[in-house]
Amino acid sequence: MFAPANQCRAIEPNQSDWWASADWREYERLYGVTLSRVDTLASATWQTRVVDLTVSDTDLWRGLRRSAKALIHKAERTCAITVRPAHDMTAFRLMHLALAGRATRPIESWDLMAEWVTEGKLVLVGAAQNGVDLAFAAAYVVGDWSYYGHAAATTPSVGHALVWRLMTEAKRRGATVFEVGWQGQDSSAKGQGIEQFRRAFGGVDVPAASQGIRSAIMATT
Repeated sequence: MFAPANQCRAIEPNQSDWWASADWREYERLYGVTLSRVDTLASATWQTRVVDLTVSDTDLWRGLRRSAKALIHKAERTCAITVRPAHDMTAFRLMHLALAGRATRPIESWDLMAEWVTEGKLVLVGAAQNGVDLAFAAAYVVGDWSYYGHAAATTPSVGHALVWRLMTEAKRRGATVFEVGWQGQDSSAKGQGIEQFRRAFGGVDVPAASQGIRSAIMATT
């Protein structure tokens, strides 16, 4: 469910503001990317899944897939799902390293992400059971726009609960949209599984190249 246009905020959430920022360009430099996110989106033909956060919490929950709600309830009963401080980025990095079997990017990029947590540009959440970390996830929150960007899990079943916590935290911090991620971009079996996971949180698909997410949302309703 999406709010009527006259109830939307005057500010137009614009994901390109972040992807073109000095912060993100530094991350790409550290990562060693050959094609920037700005250039990638400029020629994108795929969609991205976007959830409207201007609706009530009840309607936000109603938009979730039934199976996702069950997984969230189970995770919340058995784990502590919490917003984490910047220093927990180290635990996130080490979990990512263990799962990947190698360092996929320089430690400096993780240090930069920790800085963003401190500055309020990135929200880090974690799931723990009996004091043992099971999973982490992070989302960017920049103005009215938020974006699910990173995750690592030793127990995949808690993933929906982490994204749900990111969505509600982004809304609490003033975001009006939550971009869950691309659709129709990766045809591999793994990619299709990830895209299916992203669809569990409701929302609509809009062109990934859209400069104005709010306008793109309203065009679908």
